[in-house]
Amino acid sequence: MKEYPEVEVHLVMEDRELDLAQREADLAIRMRAPVQADLIQRKLFTVHYHMYATKTYLEKYGTPQTLDELADHTIIAYGETAAPEIREINWLLEQTRRRLSGKGRTVRINNVPGILCATDASVGIAAVPDYVAAERPHLARVLPDVPGPSFDVHLVYADALRQSKRVAAFRDFLVRASKGWRH
Repeated sequence: MKEYPEVEVHLVMEDRELDLAQREADLAIRMRAPVQADLIQRKLFTVHYHMYATKTYLEKYGTPQTLDELADHTIIAYGETAAPEIREINWLLEQTRRRLSGKGRTVRINNVPGILCATDASVGIAAVPDYVAAERPHLARVLPDVPGPSFDVHLVYADALRQSKRVAAFRDFLVRASKGWRH
């Protein structure tokens, strides 16, 4: 907005994929490569998820040392309403479901900002992107050797907008900005 004050920006924050061919949006940031042939895509970076909780939560309830011990904790998860393109976000929920002996519970929140707010509020342990956790020193990684899912993040736009100056300006901005998000 600083570089191009004449460009109007309208951010649509939804977990569902907007139809770019039908002009529901000019550009999209997606957690998977598009399958439509008429879309231009550019991989921006890879997001890695791990388990995190606040230091306050871990001091109060203890830090699990094994996957089996997770079943004794409150797990914050997206739940069954996750769209197919983000279904892997429930990997932590799947890990705890297999361990029936625990006395923990699950809190389901159907969007990522809500999951982050609950984690920040010391409600429990959640799968959080590493780049988000890096900005929150009060979060600690739980079971750091257990790998979580990773998603390639793509910038996507319709081929018909290839020559659009506003699309090019936003694309160039995102590519520059994403270089700092790679780790």
